[in-house]
Amino acid sequence: VIYEGQLNDGIPEGRGFIKWLDGSWYRGEFLKGLRHGRGLHVSCEDGRRWYSGEWTNGNRNGRGETSCCVGQPDGALNYSGDWVDGRPHGSGTASWPDGTRYTGGWASGRQHGRGKTVWPNDHVSLLRIIRNIISVEYRWIKRNFTGKNCTILPIQRSTLPAIVCPSAERLVRPIKCHFRLIKHVS
Repeated sequence: VIYEGQLNDGIPEGRGFIKWLDGSWYRGEFLKGLRHGRGLHVSCEDGRRWYSGEWTNGNRNGRGETSCCVGQPDGALNYSGDWVDGRPHGSGTASWPDGTRYTGGWASGRQHGRGKTVWPNDHVSLLRIIRNIISVEYRWIKRNFTGKNCTILPIQRSTLPAIVCPSAERLVRPIKCHFRLIKHVS
């Protein structure tokens, strides 16, 4: 391990740079030997996996952004938004290599609450994700609902139907859920 920067009783404190044996490194602020404040962490020597933002007691906390090419042969998975204990939590935007983009609520690293997905073909899905398990999606395409293989449920105080789909894994591309409008439910 290589460390260059400010110390307090031999422990990183203030601004510094640390590089680990695996080639990953961090440049930013430290408190009591932990990443704390603003900083940039690069997880591999080629720089294809990184996080830049706020840290608290060694964890990603506050506002920050990340890019990860690991397991993404056609480009990077990106996220910019709020973090709590190293996971997306609050509001943020994730984008995938194919151009799919989700903006909305996050809880414990999963899409949660209200959000909006824009697909590469510019179709827009409005989402409400309940309990991190069920994705409720409704989609309007050229004034008609289209598709198949989903269950239609009523939404309170709305004439739009909703759809139940399996939830996406943490920071995994949202699942497209196609359906056909059977009837409006009030």
